[in-house]
Amino acid sequence: MFPFFESLCVKNGAILHLRWHELRFEYTYKTFYGTPPPYGLLDNLSVPKAFNKRRTKLKIAYNKTHKAVVFEDYKTIPIVSVQLVEADSLNYSFKMSDRSGLNDLFAKRGRCDDILIVKKGLVTDSSCANVIFFDGKQWLTPARPLLHGTCRARLIAQKEIVTAAIPATNLNHFLGFKLINAMRDMKQDLIPIDAIVNVEC
Repeated sequence: MFPFFESLCVKNGAILHLRWHELRFEYTYKTFYGTPPPYGLLDNLSVPKAFNKRRTKLKIAYNKTHKAVVFEDYKTIPIVSVQLVEADSLNYSFKMSDRSGLNDLFAKRGRCDDILIVKKGLVTDSSCANVIFFDGKQWLTPARPLLHGTCRARLIAQKEIVTAAIPATNLNHFLGFKLINAMRDMKQDLIPIDAIVNVEC
């Protein structure tokens, strides 16, 4: 019923980085429906008082004519280890409600907390976030992610991260990494590179 969605971070009643979500929403809508959206992402929306004093995840699912809004408490899950998994044919170019392909890969994580998806030898994303790697001097993010995330786009525009092709075989050149999305920013702790469990890719 709602094939697409946006997840936004609400902090103390304020919706963060809204414009980046609006840009992706407008692009997705026009790509699939052929016209600019007839409604705005936040039309007739207000943050309930119950969520005004804590960190909240706002999910807006939408289709051609309607949208559905859900507010929920959010707690960041610590990432201790991630599993490399190969998926050359996976396509998740738009933020779609059908995440069955991603869920199938996530099920292969074994005892790890998350996965890093490898396509044709290059690292792309985790199951629900873009990834950035630190080489001791700068932050790099895969040039061809599965999904062009809003946090990733904002950090590139602000020149805080740069894009690069990142082969799965070269990960030991980095000191560590972070998983970023609307709910996870760069303020989180660096995850050491040996948290990545290597498999044949």
